[in-house]
Amino acid sequence: VPRVSDVKTQHVPGDLDRLPGAGPGLIWMLNECGIETLSDLTQADATALTAQLGVVGQILDLDRLITFAKRQMSLSV
Repeated sequence: VPRVSDVKTQHVPGDLDRLPGAGPGLIWMLNECGIETLSDLTQADATALTAQLGVVGQILDLDRLITFAKRQMSLSV
C-alpha cells in the first residue's frame, strides 16, 4: 500500500468525503479497494477491508465507518 504522503490530493468524485475524518488519503485508499461511494461501503465486509487496507485498516474503526455509511444511506431514502 502506498504511503499517504505519496497520494496526490485531488478531489475524487463520490460522497466518501462525508465520512467523519476522511481526507484525500483515506478516500484514495478506499477507492483502491473498490469503495467509491457510501453505498459501496455499506456492502463492505469490515474484516476483509481491514486486511486490504493493512496498517491503516488496523487503526481505523471500519465497523463505525460502515455503520455511518448505512445510516447516511437510510436517511437518503
